[in-house]
Amino acid sequence: MEGMTKRNEGIDLLKALCMIAVVGLHSQRSTATGMVNNEILYYLSRFAMPCFFMVNGYLILCKKSFSVEYYKKKMLNMLRVLLSGGGLAFIYTLVFLGEGIRRAVYNALKCILGYYVIPFWWVYTFAIIYTVLLFAFDFIKAHIKQIVLALVGICLCVDFISLFQIFTHDGYFIQALVSQRFRLWTWFMYFCMGYFLGTKATFAHQRKSWLVGMLIAVSISVVIVQVFVCEKYLGRINSEYLYDNGLIIVWSVLIFMTLFQWNGARPKWLKSFCDNCFGVFMLHEFFLEGLHLPERVNGSIQSMVLLLGLFFVCWILTSLLKKLLNRLPYPISKLLDY
Repeated sequence: MEGMTKRNEGIDLLKALCMIAVVGLHSQRSTATGMVNNEILYYLSRFAMPCFFMVNGYLILCKKSFSVEYYKKKMLNMLRVLLSGGGLAFIYTLVFLGEGIRRAVYNALKCILGYYVIPFWWVYTFAIIYTVLLFAFDFIKAHIKQIVLALVGICLCVDFISLFQIFTHDGYFIQALVSQRFRLWTWFMYFCMGYFLGTKATFAHQRKSWLVGMLIAVSISVVIVQVFVCEKYLGRINSEYLYDNGLIIVWSVLIFMTLFQWNGARPKWLKSFCDNCFGVFMLHEFFLEGLHLPERVNGSIQSMVLLLGLFFVCWILTSLLKKLLNRLPYPISKLLDY
């Protein structure tokens, strides 16, 4: 499979689902109150970042080489994403919040650093990973199984220590001591896992019915575990520190493998749908922040309407903005791509 040019439609679909899940994470939990409107939607959206890193790991490590030129291209691409976000934050502060230039510049810089509206922490994580690949690309590919096993072992140890502290000493997740962008043991594990599963795993071609059945059972378990640990034991709803948990890892693997094997005919709408999904990521937080949407909904039905409505409003807006920007001399519509 290595070096193949054939497009995996399941990977495209998984990228789109990751963006929908990101909207689910952000729209279901109020940052102001910490309350969650729909716990099931919130917890079932937790696969977003693990699968996002797995998809990127598969796509990057499947390349034959990781040259300096390609490294520069990826870094410039991420810089473009950050500057686009900063520009949106500048316009949002100046036009919609009605604040001055100084505040708009300040918020734009905060956004670029990943601390205002758009959660850009993952851009910096990828920058670190790509820098590692620049020097160790061939070594990582040659020893991918050992690296994945070692990183999974580290994640399980970190998770065990955290849960042991919480259950026996009324402690806390030790992951909280490290900023999310620097939890490289977690994100590099998922990154490498995507390549390993897509190219090396012997169960990659198991029957879909088996994978779907396992996925449903594990998904139910994932919700129960997150509710138990975060709500019943810690008394607060935030499961971002459970990415190292063995059950979350298995769940993310099953989601990746289920969609990776999807080889149906590609609907005409899929490419357009996927192409606009990153724009949804860039825009949706401004609606949530500016209109305080999570605080305005009540109940599971309204929460579902918020998730789907917000996604499609941002998707349509992205599509319209791209068409408008494409009319300009320079194709700046790519500012809404990744």
